[in-house]
Amino acid sequence: MYRILLPLTPQDATESAGPEKLERIGEARVQRAVTKPFVLEGKDLEINAAAPSGEMRIEILDAAGKPIPGFTLAEAEPLDGKDGVRLRPRWSSRSPGSLEGRTVRLRFTLENARLYACRVTKE
Repeated sequence: MYRILLPLTPQDATESAGPEKLERIGEARVQRAVTKPFVLEGKDLEINAAAPSGEMRIEILDAAGKPIPGFTLAEAEPLDGKDGVRLRPRWSSRSPGSLEGRTVRLRFTLENARLYACRVTKE
């Protein structure tokens, strides 16, 4: 199963639409974006991203936008120094397959990184 999850939606009504919303935190460029709600129909996520001198973390939220325990930003393993088309995000204690069939959203937090695409895989 291949599902493109982009374009992204703003985190809340006060932000501009899409992932072009940039925030400055110190000297780093930090970008945050959230997908629209979708039913997770697969076992894993693959990310096409470039963060050769930065970092990206992915948080899985419920349909209402609240972090799901086990998939919070703090539990996300950073994709740092990576550049690839099939990067697989990981969390410390759970895998996305445990959420199969649930309506979720993904929140991407990128620091000096670029996100090109995301897909849900059956494997």
